[in-house]
Amino acid sequence: MKAFFDESGADPHKYKNLIVAGFLASAGVWEEASDAWDRCLHESPSIEYFSHDEATGLEGEFYSFGRQTADAKIVSLAKVIADFDLQGMFVFAPHDLFRERDKALLKGVVGSRVYDWGFFGATKIALQFLSERDAGNDKVDFVFDRRSELKSCIPMYELSKEVHLELMARAGTCIPGDDKDIVALQMADLLAGLVSLQASKKSAMLGESSLGIKGSPFLGLIRRGSCFRL
Repeated sequence: MKAFFDESGADPHKYKNLIVAGFLASAGVWEEASDAWDRCLHESPSIEYFSHDEATGLEGEFYSFGRQTADAKIVSLAKVIADFDLQGMFVFAPHDLFRERDKALLKGVVGSRVYDWGFFGATKIALQFLSERDAGNDKVDFVFDRRSELKSCIPMYELSKEVHLELMARAGTCIPGDDKDIVALQMADLLAGLVSLQASKKSAMLGESSLGIKGSPFLGLIRRGSCFRL
């Protein structure tokens, strides 16, 4: 099993919540979904990779798009995700909880940054989901979009395998990746962006959610995910 996560809303001056979101699936499903995503990317009007920020801002790969054309591309890519057995998951982490921290004193300390909570919340719900729904012994290998915080989060993740034996029993590898190169991270970016837009319309509490999106062309099941507070 593999899980890919990306984040949205990282700027505390623009957003109330950091969102870490992504999908869990078997290697075979990821291979098929990735091929379909790549084909959709290169259908006219073609783009080389997907970025939700670029799509909403009509920048980068979307600089020559009009609003209607960009939205249609987003819908087409969302339909690709909905065609496959991908389990969507996301974490809300409010920036307000971390505004008063002493940044100099706590520099680099895991758990003192909003991203740390998003990272560990994402690994937690993926592992819990698998243990509750799958009686096998498959481990979950994680890939997170590259960020500086991962330099300390990943070593703590590895240490947790020795401490939280039950929760981490099915924890596999965890590595950073580039969402411009890994299409599964682009899918995660799309989900994170859509959840962030949804969260901006409501007052979101710190929490985690997992949702099934199969059959939902525009990821409408964001609203139907069960939510758990950290």
